Amino acid sequence: MSGFYFHREWLLPSFWWQRFWWTSLGGIIITVPWGGTSVSSLLPPDEWKQWMDKHVGKKGWDWDWRLSINPKNPQELRFGLIDIKFRPGKEDLATLVLLKWAK
Repeated sequence: MSGFYFHREWLLPSFWWQRFWWTSLGGIIITVPWGGTSVSSLLPPDEWKQWMDKHVGKKGWDWDWRLSINPKNPQELRFGLIDIKFRPGKEDLATLVLLKWAK
């Protein structure tokens, strides 16, 4: 879907604290492939959230994920990829998640 753009407002989270999380809070963002093929499977299933909650911490506080946004053009989604952000102090867990995701 190259060349298909979204309005920036569609990509930004609704709540101010979610926008702060993705735009202002430090930490590390990793991008991993995700093979969701339908609208309902654009983000990973609940078992991934449960694994992340158990091993990384609380979603929205220690980590969060979203559809991947092109870093060179923040108004463009990169389909087939998701971004996972880890808050400061949880960056070392990004490697564990990358290894787990590769399986």
